[in-house]
Amino acid sequence: VHVVAISPLADLRPLLKTTMNKKLKLNLDTAKEESPVLHTKLNVPFTIFVGEKERPAFLSQATSLSEAWSCSKIITNGQHHFNILDHLENKRSKLVELLTRIQA
Repeated sequence: VHVVAISPLADLRPLLKTTMNKKLKLNLDTAKEESPVLHTKLNVPFTIFVGEKERPAFLSQATSLSEAWSCSKIITNGQHHFNILDHLENKRSKLVELLTRIQA
């Protein structure tokens, strides 16, 4: 098993202050419970895959999780939260190479 988190939201607490939380209905306790960065990493290999063109908050979330869990983080050129999965269409992309290596 090897987990690959793509553009992860690692800390949900900042969402408490957003209008989006009207739909999410998070409170501080649930935000903490559902925030991976606040928990101990499972004993499995873990890689974070994030686009360089992400909004600063997403890049910060990826960095925080990478540092908290001492796991690798791959930053891919020119990608952002809404097109990062386009890498799955390219056999030579960093994401496909990573997934292929994990599967082998």
